[in-house]
Amino acid sequence: MKKLLIIVPSLNSGGAERQCAILIKHIDPTIYDVHLCVWQPVFEYKIPSHIPVHVIPRRRPVDILKAIYKLAILIKNLNPDLIYSQIHFTNLITGTAIRLARSKARFVCRLTISPKFVVPTLQLSWARFVYRRANAIVTCSRGVANEAETHIGISASKLFAIDNLAEIDFIIKQANIKYVQRDTQFTIVHVGRLVPQKNQLMLLHAISKVCHPAIRLWMIGEGPMLKELMDAAIQLKIDDRIDWWGRQPNPFPYIRSADCLILSSDFEGLPNVIIEAMICKTPVIATDCPYGPSELIEHAKTGWLVPVRDAAALARQIEKVAADPDGLSIVAQNAHNEALKRFNAQSQALKLEQLLSGGPGCDPQTGTPQGERQ
Repeated sequence: MKKLLIIVPSLNSGGAERQCAILIKHIDPTIYDVHLCVWQPVFEYKIPSHIPVHVIPRRRPVDILKAIYKLAILIKNLNPDLIYSQIHFTNLITGTAIRLARSKARFVCRLTISPKFVVPTLQLSWARFVYRRANAIVTCSRGVANEAETHIGISASKLFAIDNLAEIDFIIKQANIKYVQRDTQFTIVHVGRLVPQKNQLMLLHAISKVCHPAIRLWMIGEGPMLKELMDAAIQLKIDDRIDWWGRQPNPFPYIRSADCLILSSDFEGLPNVIIEAMICKTPVIATDCPYGPSELIEHAKTGWLVPVRDAAALARQIEKVAADPDGLSIVAQNAHNEALKRFNAQSQALKLEQLLSGGPGCDPQTGTPQGERQ
């Protein structure tokens, strides 16, 4: 049995954190003795009770050196065969700690956002030091892999694009727990943290430009921009068309009950919410941002793509979709069928296991293990 140490900041809400929790649930316990290391012991996403959890506090920037030192000690004491980390800054701390511990463990890390958005110029040398010494780097999309190669200078031979893990049966079951009551208005749902990256302000401006008389917007999420967004809705005179639902532990009934989901982000990695909407048979309008939406959506077949930061274009697409319920249903079914074929937690976990173990590996472009047909 191989000892595997997985390192992530926490298992609080967030797409990358959810991916880590799903991986832990699906990784083969007969092959891997899994240990989890977190900076914060926050567990919104549950993991099997037998998994040992190691906590290394890191709440402030000044804690970085302490975290590297304590993680190096943990690595020395555990002596893992494999180390897997995800989220950029955690990768940097992990790679440095591995070097300090003089560990010979195989190191695989995961990038979830384009490096040009999370690796500032002053950090490039550190990033190159870590990523060039990793045995393999998993990215959530081909776009992120390409940026890692050009922005950081990572060899393409080390980069492997593997789709996010999706628990299809679980999502469908959670979506069917209840139906969110709504009137006859065309209902749009947005799910995400209220932060600048998600650009909900552009979404509000788009709603204000929609001529369709009966559009309703459900906002699912919380974050530092809540007051600013609520004030903007009042100024745009659309506050009576918006329901602010806050953060929902189970957002899937809201996704399933809406007519359409909108992603308005300026940048992403591979948005989980698009995959979840496809599984829930809720069609998606998304900004064609770097990266992910264009790798998930075939325009007008499995969803719709609009330019980034273009409220007028988004408004026009909303109007077209709202006026064509038959087309909406066809796109929803196409997207659902594609999701069932493409996204499966167990098969994606197997691809990660092969990388972790240094087995036959995956094709860098498709993420498909050698010998396996798509």
